[in-house]
Amino acid sequence: MEHKQKLVLFLTGLFLILLFGGLSVAFFTGINNNESTSTIYAKGGSMMITYTNGSGNINIQNIYPKETAWATKKFTITGNNSTDLDMQYRLLLYVDNNTFSYPLTYSLTGTNTSSNGTILENQNNVNIKTKGYQILGNGKFKKGNNSIHTYNLSIYYKNQDEDQNIDQTASFQAMVKIDDGLQELPTILATKITGNNLENVSEPEVQIGTESTELNTLASAPENKGTTYYYRGIIEGNFLVFANMCWRVVRIDENDNIKVALYNYSSSDCTQTGDTLAFARYDGTNYLTYFNNNNGINSNKFVGYTYSATVDSSQIIPSVNDTQSDILKNLTIWYNRVFTIKEKSYLADVTWCNERSLSSYMNKTGAGTGTTDTYYVNMDRQVQNTYSFDCSEISRYTYNMTKIKAGLLTADELVYSGFTYRVKPQKTVFINENTGEEYWTLTPFDNKTIVGGALNTGITLSNKAALRPAIAFKSEVEYSGTGTPTDPYVIK
Repeated sequence: MEHKQKLVLFLTGLFLILLFGGLSVAFFTGINNNESTSTIYAKGGSMMITYTNGSGNINIQNIYPKETAWATKKFTITGNNSTDLDMQYRLLLYVDNNTFSYPLTYSLTGTNTSSNGTILENQNNVNIKTKGYQILGNGKFKKGNNSIHTYNLSIYYKNQDEDQNIDQTASFQAMVKIDDGLQELPTILATKITGNNLENVSEPEVQIGTESTELNTLASAPENKGTTYYYRGIIEGNFLVFANMCWRVVRIDENDNIKVALYNYSSSDCTQTGDTLAFARYDGTNYLTYFNNNNGINSNKFVGYTYSATVDSSQIIPSVNDTQSDILKNLTIWYNRVFTIKEKSYLADVTWCNERSLSSYMNKTGAGTGTTDTYYVNMDRQVQNTYSFDCSEISRYTYNMTKIKAGLLTADELVYSGFTYRVKPQKTVFINENTGEEYWTLTPFDNKTIVGGALNTGITLSNKAALRPAIAFKSEVEYSGTGTPTDPYVIK
């Protein structure tokens, strides 16, 4: 029988803003903890977990970033072992929901109260996953009755020395579980890819920004306040089937959502190859589109995924813009044509980055207004070979702004995958397979040009290029398969 503790942390509303040393800190409500007490029976003994909070509930008001714990749960595991064999147990945290952008962390301390067996090692400042099982550790009891192991599990939401109001509506739900450690844990797809303890993650073999022919590399990099895990080089195990199309897994984002790019629009056959199979036929036959047809007027606003009809600037936040780009219109047509309502429910509402921060390279840039010659930060990244998964506030697009859960890849995602803008990229890099023509990314280079995806060129706004969609799956999606071309992951 499972023993479980449910910690529910809901950030339901913004109550107060404090200014502290230039930091804006949000106050929220409440933590509620509900737990149960039950017993595991085994041959020759039993184990019981008991939580010391008498009512089983904790209510805490005014949650805000701080260095001390918001909740500390003390519990004991009592072992009765009548055999000469070790009685093993495994302590787990099952995260049902965690939508925080800034990390929730936990610390765990234990005491071998009865000096019997082995307790879990102490842990400190460990990031809590966004979904699925997180193994806290393993303990055991030797022969003896009423042997006690005592634990304290503390939950933190720490100060990051910057505005954390993005988390004002975030939520966290988790359960503490105990089992005998023998059964295989069900895995979500993100965990299948990275490994339960990130054992599938390694360091890139060559510098980011140079061509990569490394084989089956899954590497990590910072993303905003979390970590992303991305494929790089020649990949044999990132094929995925969804909605009767084949896709390639690009990366696992900071919230464990799985971002994929189209690989074969025509069927679920992941062994099929062709120079235009990775492009979406948004009207049934055509895959070429403008990003924004600027009619030869090189206005900065036209590098936007959306833009303002009245304000001639690229520096307007997406929520204010009122006009969809041509490519967003065509992507929307395709999205609504190929996905059913049920299939859309599998998709995550992630950030799509149309990075429009201004270049600072040698001050060779305008202000992003009118037709002033303006370079964007991608110029700096290409020249200095410094790429990033971070996205500025004015460049972030979500479902609320686009009304679809789909987007385009960024130039930075391509570079991390093994692409380079210094020389012609190799076709063996997985991100460019089945792409024999230039396709749009979401990344502007200057007020005339969007970075291209396949042929190492910039695409001028007055020209057409291919539409290559990307989508992202919620971290908890169920799947089958192993990810190979002949046995791809299949989203159920």
